[in-house]
Amino acid sequence: MKVFLLINAYMKERDSNMELLRIISTLYILILHVCLTLGIPKQFNTSSILNDSVLFLFENFAIVGINCFVLISGYFSINFKVKTILILYLQCLFYVLLMGCINDFHFQGGIRSIVFALSESNLWFIPIYVGLVLVSPFLNKAADSLSKLQFVKVLILLTICNIYLGYLHQSTINNTGHTIMQFIYLYFIGRYIAIHGSSLKTKYSPKQYTWMYVGTVLVMTVLSIIRLKYPVIGVVYSLHYNSPFVLFASVLFFMIFASLKFRNRSVNYVASSALAVYLFHSTTSGWNKYTDYVKELQYNASGFLLVVYLALFVIAVFITSIVIDKLRIFIMNPIQNILVKISDHWENKIRKYIVDKIR
Repeated sequence: MKVFLLINAYMKERDSNMELLRIISTLYILILHVCLTLGIPKQFNTSSILNDSVLFLFENFAIVGINCFVLISGYFSINFKVKTILILYLQCLFYVLLMGCINDFHFQGGIRSIVFALSESNLWFIPIYVGLVLVSPFLNKAADSLSKLQFVKVLILLTICNIYLGYLHQSTINNTGHTIMQFIYLYFIGRYIAIHGSSLKTKYSPKQYTWMYVGTVLVMTVLSIIRLKYPVIGVVYSLHYNSPFVLFASVLFFMIFASLKFRNRSVNYVASSALAVYLFHSTTSGWNKYTDYVKELQYNASGFLLVVYLALFVIAVFITSIVIDKLRIFIMNPIQNILVKISDHWENKIRKYIVDKIR
């Protein structure tokens, strides 16, 4: 009963505009992974320019998915507790073991899955996000204490670190956006919009933000084609999460939904399992099946028919993931509730002990 009360509370309290963004971002990730599986063009070829342009168009639309997930976290802020990571670990463990059993489960692999559920080879997003969760109390404190001018200065410095030193110099600070620096940067952008961005939400309408986003994506697509013929353009634009164009498109796409305001229980219900879509198909076993099926569709169809088949496949994976996650919640929540109570008990005891020692 407690499980359903929590889900019901979630559906009522969450702003559905942001939950809809979470759902669409998840679909974008599925589309992006389809594009990567089909193979991103590496050389300019006039005979395939139309197909290449369509592929790049889909990829440039979808590349904002991961960035928007982190922007949402920053916008609402992460309330760090040990149970936050525990619940995330149990969810990851479920999908790693589930996909392992669907393929070829063995004892050694099962033990490894239990130990490394949060850092399973294909789930690059999860360990970085856990790192963000761990430092979030300090990020929240900093964000809450900064004036608007100070916040802008911090964002400028983070932009220099992530784009100039990271993206343009391709340094280990943040060369492709798969780093904790990228997540902290996006988290602060999300916090800024939440705290100081009321004027941004009303400056343009959702329709205007949509046109700006679409325009940016079209520019990105043109640059993608030009880059095939003139690789030097890669200095200006490439499909990395910390590319200036990708970041700009991500913020514009985020603002479409931030400038909306509505609540819908069905949207919130689906969005509460959005992460499951990523976990379901991105574990090593899930990824292998996902890419194999995409390649099979590519082999058996082409042109518009292939686009239709792939669209149906993405929708099927999304729906299947949501249904499985609702079953997971029903099955695992009694165990999860016990573990959460234990973690809350020990977390409170440890915090009290540390506070008493410091005093």
